Amino acid sequence: MKSRIPADDSHAGPAQEERRRLATVHTRFARTMAGIDARLAHTKLDIQAQKSHMWESRSEMDHLEKIAARQSIEQQLPDAAIKRML
Repeated sequence: MKSRIPADDSHAGPAQEERRRLATVHTRFARTMAGIDARLAHTKLDIQAQKSHMWESRSEMDHLEKIAARQSIEQQLPDAAIKRML
């Protein structure tokens, strides 16, 4: 007895469409992650530059300037994970 599988294989259409959707999602996800990584790298360099400036200028700064510089740096650190990265 022959199986009754349609010649056009209608199951391949939805599967291919799902693969295309997943590929699109994967591409968008990869772009988003690359953007996040780039922003984190930029923020890290900026914070490191501010810390370096603070340490180099520390002897010339008064107490309030030091506090302001520290607060400026801390405001750029959104969470503890980034703090650990530095």
